[in-house]
Amino acid sequence: MLDFVSLNILATSGWENRQQSPLNPPAWAVFQDWAREFQPGNIVRIEKHLVHKHQEQNVLISRIEQLEEDLIIGEVVQDVYHPFFYEHPLDHLLGLYIIEAACQFATFLCHLYLNVPLNMPFVLEDMGVQFYKFAETH
Repeated sequence: MLDFVSLNILATSGWENRQQSPLNPPAWAVFQDWAREFQPGNIVRIEKHLVHKHQEQNVLISRIEQLEEDLIIGEVVQDVYHPFFYEHPLDHLLGLYIIEAACQFATFLCHLYLNVPLNMPFVLEDMGVQFYKFAETH
């Protein structure tokens, strides 16, 4: 996913006419460190109760790190053996996978940084999503 972001964010986000990059340099450095540490046979996930999941395989967040007061980054698990998201081989991330990862990221942040009780139910009432390109996996 890092390659997709680095190659495509400028062309799709309106940043092409601005002076600065949309990616924070310290965040980019951490993402690169995480990519070097990645081991395909050893998928790490946060604890399932932190994102309101009953099965570990349904947790799509690997880790989260706060770099600055207002900058928190996270790593998404790409589990190509997940029976729902990858019922057949794909060369891209599914939009639904990205949406679910974003929902889990927000849920985890609410518990970790806003002290929302773990037993508080979360209900998604509204969402707007627009995809401009495929997030290719190769």
